[in-house]
Amino acid sequence: MPLVYQQNINEHTKIGVWQIIESNSYFLHRASFQYSISHPQKQLQHLAGRFLLTELLPDFPVEQIKVSTEGKPYLTDDALFFSIAHSNDMVAAIISNKKAGIDIEMPSSKTIAIRDKFLTASEQVIFAELEMDQAAQLTLAWSLKEAIYKWYGLGGVDFKKQMNILRIKETAPGLFISDATFLADKLMPLQLNSMLIEGHYLTWTLD
Repeated sequence: MPLVYQQNINEHTKIGVWQIIESNSYFLHRASFQYSISHPQKQLQHLAGRFLLTELLPDFPVEQIKVSTEGKPYLTDDALFFSIAHSNDMVAAIISNKKAGIDIEMPSSKTIAIRDKFLTASEQVIFAELEMDQAAQLTLAWSLKEAIYKWYGLGGVDFKKQMNILRIKETAPGLFISDATFLADKLMPLQLNSMLIEGHYLTWTLD
């Protein structure tokens, strides 16, 4: 199936979403397994993610991808930065000349049960003001923090203590801009963009 969404964020940044309806064999002419994966769905997601990188940038060096001990795929020369995310049959990717993080999530009521683990009380108030059901509100909140986690890429992050969503604004139906901070060695401001694509929240951030 072709891309369900593609956008050039700027001159150096591309983003895309692919809905997987194909089998492994469809992707193998441009992607390969870089480590052992036993679960069939994860095998398919792995291949589709790397295939999507070559859809966005035909000469993307997928054979040079390494995977960190934290599970983050990367290129060693830092000439390109990228991030990949999966949700069921959807895969999203971003490629940029700046450090980037992306996430894609299908709204789920599971986020309601864990909201106190990843959101502060003030953050929950911010999302409660959005005109959507609670599962959608909290899935969007989770997606924002997952995108920050992917952007950081070093693991060992406390979603509640180190990430703070300061505000979120719906600029058009299904389009959101959020301001956040991330605390590691220092406090870093971030802006995140989110949109509703094929019933999923797609979120990304850049340096």
